[in-house]
Amino acid sequence: GAVLRWNFSILLTIAILTVVSLIAGETSIPEASRVWKPRLSTAHVGALDIPGVLELGILSVIFTFTFVELFDSFGTLVATLRKAGVRKEEEKKLVGRAMIVDATGISLGALLGTSTVTAYIESASGIASGGRTGLSAIVTGLLFLLSLLASGLILLVPASATAPVLIFVGMLMFSAVARIDFSRPQHWVPAMLTILVMPFTYNIANGISAGVVSYVLLSFASGEYKKMHWLLWVVFAFIILRFAIGGFH
Repeated sequence: GAVLRWNFSILLTIAILTVVSLIAGETSIPEASRVWKPRLSTAHVGALDIPGVLELGILSVIFTFTFVELFDSFGTLVATLRKAGVRKEEEKKLVGRAMIVDATGISLGALLGTSTVTAYIESASGIASGGRTGLSAIVTGLLFLLSLLASGLILLVPASATAPVLIFVGMLMFSAVARIDFSRPQHWVPAMLTILVMPFTYNIANGISAGVVSYVLLSFASGEYKKMHWLLWVVFAFIILRFAIGGFH
């Protein structure tokens, strides 16, 4: 009821679970003592190996990473936009813009030697808390910047405090299942495979791949392949190529 509608309920839950974890001794305070003393390194900034990229073995790795990142980001953005209540006619335009920002962030992150700067499904927790505008993203970004100065405090929050919240947010996002057309197997079978493969393989890209491949095959078997966009065939071919090169990982 009222607690679920309260925008701070998710943050409050994490705070309470963190306190409980401290009392239970699950979180060690000494490990979280680095407050206001960020350890920044420039050792990997601009450390590019352009000639090494041209090696055949590395190209296959780059292709696999690109494919996984593309589908992870796309799946995350579509899911969060729909949870935010964005109209379908606006979805395509917004996803396109978001993908450009995502690609820019990934490129800059690589140049700076950081981990992937991309869209994460954890963003759904912000939407569940009431975030709907760009202001939410700006505030979140500023808080991330401040967290560099308080990394010790961030380490106080254990995974056991954030995991239940993310599971709950995932349950809220499951309402999108109601939009699936269960009267047509070529629609609901790919959807179910996508939903099942994601958690079983711990990979969003694998789930989307299973959905795309099954949709193409079912559409071909039912004779509806003529209605498919040509780009879907291209994606299908890339998926097959990706698994042929990188295997089922």
